[in-house]
Amino acid sequence: MKRVLLFCILLLSVFCTSCSQNKFIPLYTENKPIEETALLTIPVEIDLIYHNGLALDDTPPYQPFINYRLTPGKHVFGFRYQEIHLDEENTEEVVTSQKAYIHFIAKQGDQYALEYDKPESFIAAKKFEKAFQIKLMENSQLITLSIPTPESDITLTHIENKNKDEKEDVLKQLKYWWGNASEDQKQLFTKWAELDD
Repeated sequence: MKRVLLFCILLLSVFCTSCSQNKFIPLYTENKPIEETALLTIPVEIDLIYHNGLALDDTPPYQPFINYRLTPGKHVFGFRYQEIHLDEENTEEVVTSQKAYIHFIAKQGDQYALEYDKPESFIAAKKFEKAFQIKLMENSQLITLSIPTPESDITLTHIENKNKDEKEDVLKQLKYWWGNASEDQKQLFTKWAELDD
């Protein structure tokens, strides 16, 4: 019994030590001091699919939260929810949501976090995959809400096919997102657009 207890304590201390380390993934190529960047923390169940038009496919090792460092300025992130749930027959099933994106301006030194209402059951997760929405928070303040990405994910399509007429794609994308946005999302977007002038 003492061996099992000792092993559990050792395992817990190793886990806590690895969690407490301040590791992050930089989303920039130049060498920058941490003080000149912003921090974005994402729960492990949320996959970062693209950033500023570039597809991301590296999955970091498991951690409850993943920290990304960003440069100050405009950012567009694409996300999706993906987690394993037990269905009605106690079989593991991967639930993957539709894609969504967030567009915001990061400020030097700010710490942002993605939050969402985590589904507690398989049925809730199946509903969530069709109505996936996340919040971008900074110091418990809502910065913006995610917006569903169209089926013809224009951001990723643009990566694969750069010969398309870029202005036409952006206009189609904007019309789609505006048409599907809630009043709160439209107000946040209008506020962001006014800041950008």
